[in-house]
Amino acid sequence: MRPALLAPALLLVGTLSSVPWLVFSGDGLVRMVALQRELKAVRAENDRIRMGIADLKEEIRDLKEDAAAIERVARRELGLVRPDEYVFVMPKGDLK
Repeated sequence: MRPALLAPALLLVGTLSSVPWLVFSGDGLVRMVALQRELKAVRAENDRIRMGIADLKEEIRDLKEDAAAIERVARRELGLVRPDEYVFVMPKGDLK
C-alpha cells in the first residue's frame, strides 16, 4: 500500500472498529436514549410542579385580598360555622 493512503486507511479502520463500542457501550447510544427519556420525564414533572406553584400563588393572593376566600377555607378545611348557623349531621348510606 502506498504511504499516502496508509493514514486515511488507518483512520477509517479505527473509526469503523470503534463505532460498535460507542453505540453499545454503557456510555453510548443506549445510555443517551435513556437519558433523553429521563430528561423528558423530569421536564414534565417540573411543568406539573410549576402549575401547582401557580395555583398556590393564586390561592395566597385570594386569601390576602378576599374575605370570602378566607371564609371558604375556614368552612371547608376547619369545619367552622357562624354563630347563627346550625349544623345538621346526616347519617351516611341509604336513606329510607
